[in-house]
Amino acid sequence: MDDGHYTSHIRRMRTLYAGRQQHLIDALKRETGTMFTVPKLEGGMQLAAYLSDDADDVKAAEAVNAARVLTTPLSGYYLKNAPKRGLYLGYAGVLESDIDRAAKKLGRAMVDAGF
Repeated sequence: MDDGHYTSHIRRMRTLYAGRQQHLIDALKRETGTMFTVPKLEGGMQLAAYLSDDADDVKAAEAVNAARVLTTPLSGYYLKNAPKRGLYLGYAGVLESDIDRAAKKLGRAMVDAGF
């Protein structure tokens, strides 16, 4: 660590994750149009893709999971009566080519489920 290897590793991982994050955002827009809203993010290894307030994100998550893209509904993370609706999507361990395939499956599943 004294030689700066840890700092170098962190820098590389931030760059890698930022690239995957942007790739996922772009793929979501390409495959789902305006179905989701993704807020500006400063970093991370997962993101929240918001649906409209009246959308059934549990139904959406079930459809997407059935298409073999793992996600969870955002509404389950809220304790209050008016939860945000959407999907929680991870990307840290996913290659960009796999992100593209997953986004296609996600988009198809959402359309097939009536979103």
